[in-house]
Amino acid sequence: MQLPKLALLTATALLSMTGEACKCYGDKGNLNNGATHKCCNDYHGVYSGNDCRAGSISEHLRGFDSCCKGQGSDCDFPHLAKAEAKMVTAVKHVEIKTALAV
Repeated sequence: MQLPKLALLTATALLSMTGEACKCYGDKGNLNNGATHKCCNDYHGVYSGNDCRAGSISEHLRGFDSCCKGQGSDCDFPHLAKAEAKMVTAVKHVEIKTALAV
């Protein structure tokens, strides 16, 4: 029973190490490395290369997004994911009647 739990914990740890990264956007949609570095530091994240590791700020994704000076980030947080899921799953049924329909 302990072996499956250990395997799951190990897999989770490995995925979090190679997980998503967050970046701030600039005013023209380009990446803003300065803001990314500042916001990552503000939320005590791990800044590496030109991005902030999402796993290191996982409790502060919304704050990180707000910190990006109103331009937003590429970080997904639960509220946004739920809103997008609702948009994707919404289906509109349209019935088209033709002259051949009885």
